[in-house]
Amino acid sequence: MNFEYIFLLIFLYSFLGYIVEMIFCFIVDKELTNRGYLIGPLCPIYGVGATLIFLLLNSLNGHPVMIFFLSMCICFVVEYLTSYILEKVFYKNKWWDYSGMKFNVSGRVYLPYCIAFGVFGVLVVSFINPLFTKLIDYFGDYLHIISAVILILFIVDFSYSTYINLNLKKYLANKRIPKDLKNYLKNHEVTTKLYTRIIKSFSNLKSSYKSILKVFTSIRK
Repeated sequence: MNFEYIFLLIFLYSFLGYIVEMIFCFIVDKELTNRGYLIGPLCPIYGVGATLIFLLLNSLNGHPVMIFFLSMCICFVVEYLTSYILEKVFYKNKWWDYSGMKFNVSGRVYLPYCIAFGVFGVLVVSFINPLFTKLIDYFGDYLHIISAVILILFIVDFSYSTYINLNLKKYLANKRIPKDLKNYLKNHEVTTKLYTRIIKSFSNLKSSYKSILKVFTSIRK
């Protein structure tokens, strides 16, 4: 299995993860939320986690109990590291925080969710990945073109999302929005929406920066 194949699997699982997050958030919050670090409909944490499960555990197909527990471990490591890296690189604040829930680890990982991902891991190895593999093989003659287009779009999205987060970081550090930024945002609706989306997408950021979120919301109105 070459890099192109792995990249496309990450893309497909990232898109699937985005759909799952949208449905879950709609059930819990009763509203559609564009979740994730990227602007586009992808949640790379799912893509990386699910692809790792396939690469590391596919040889265990037929042993669902082992796949279940090992998938839990992979989920734990991926979510913990992602939470830690996002916190240290950007807002010095957890993007999500499970501290108020039982069975959490440092507020970064919620163990019952790991159980859910254990089940997901079994589905990945036994059912989902064979379907994704057939889908990729179906477009075999066009894989180079498809991969190139997706990669370019991903790089653009990742670069701009990172720019937005680093720019927003400067203002969240002081928990205030200077007057010059307010005036700028009034004339740049897209930027205001992106700033608002980042804060609203992650529960702990939303609770930590309520005052700034209100300002963004008022500007958009």
